[in-house]
Amino acid sequence: MSADDSQTCHNCEYLWTADHIARLAQAESDATEAYGTGGSEVYDGLRRRVFVVEAENFDDGITLYSYEEFWIDEDGEFGVSYNASCRRCGFDFKFKTTEQIDFPQDGTKLAADEE
Repeated sequence: MSADDSQTCHNCEYLWTADHIARLAQAESDATEAYGTGGSEVYDGLRRRVFVVEAENFDDGITLYSYEEFWIDEDGEFGVSYNASCRRCGFDFKFKTTEQIDFPQDGTKLAADEE
């Protein structure tokens, strides 16, 4: 059996936030350096750039896709695997584990809470 899911990639959000902070700092620095040196039109244009960068929002479109699967084979191996990957930033995570289930050989029913 398997199931699919999707959500916003938090790694993309983190990378965007770090980049946004750097771009905002650069825009503010450019405006500060231009103050009193290039005329009011240059300074005003650079200040407008600061406002544009400040107003930017993270595009939180769905980019992280996950897939989970589990199985029980005829030999009693129970397995679970999870995969998550982002098409934008390349984040990729895989987890898989298996455990042996000892089925009764005498035909008795295995109770739901037995391990």
